[in-house]
Amino acid sequence: MFYVNPLLSFEGFNYLLSLLSKRIPRAFIEQTISSFYSLDLSKENIYQEGKKNPYKVMQRKGIIDIIHKLETRSSVLEVGCGKGIFAAQIAVETNRRVTGIDKDENLINRAREDYQSIESLFFESQDAFTYYPQERIETVISLHTCGTLTDRVIDLAAQNKADLVAVPCCYGLLERSLPSDFPRSFTLRKMRKIYREEVIKNAASLENVSDASSSGQEVLLRDIYRLLVNFDRMLYLKEKGFQVALVPIGPPRFRDKEGKEYGQSSLRYAIVGKNSTQ
Repeated sequence: MFYVNPLLSFEGFNYLLSLLSKRIPRAFIEQTISSFYSLDLSKENIYQEGKKNPYKVMQRKGIIDIIHKLETRSSVLEVGCGKGIFAAQIAVETNRRVTGIDKDENLINRAREDYQSIESLFFESQDAFTYYPQERIETVISLHTCGTLTDRVIDLAAQNKADLVAVPCCYGLLERSLPSDFPRSFTLRKMRKIYREEVIKNAASLENVSDASSSGQEVLLRDIYRLLVNFDRMLYLKEKGFQVALVPIGPPRFRDKEGKEYGQSSLRYAIVGKNSTQ
């Protein structure tokens, strides 16, 4: 069941924005941020087995769980696949045909060499901003696509009437290369000045705030502004006919098998779009 959160709306955006001008207890704001998530698509607990990069391992598991829940059929496109590690994992664990693209030809050549034994896995050296798939794609995914690359991933899903699982990152890059058509949703066009001069600017300035080394107030502000940035992306998808959810791909904190505790930032959620025409 795909749960559509009614808070992902213009009213929800305005309410979240209004919290920035009020003195509200931290616990209330944390609870409010959590209320925008759709929890029915995610795993409540993802046990981390102490791999080299525990964050990405955990997040990959979360995305694969979402792919299963979306019940897409046969084909997946991963944008920004790098060395092909995640694309190979998707192919093996979901039994789907997977195409990974990356503009770095050296990485693509390595991926082809490392995973040539997986018959349902294909790699292409392509720039996502000029790429258009030649075959039917039913799900488009991206993990940590930087800046406006997330928006290109969203467009690829919309153009192909495909489902979407996108994990945005690098909000600082948005300010440095912000296209003139942002915000892209008609819903937020009336908030253009606030979105560009307050939301984007503050999301960029808080880019390097970390859970471990920053104050609680800075962490909350970071999470609010990132969520406000992604409101435009989600409202844009809704206008394109998608059912949209904001889905955790891992718990706020987790432990590895040695008992070491890790904290996750707001990079731990995915924008999920279910195309209603499929």
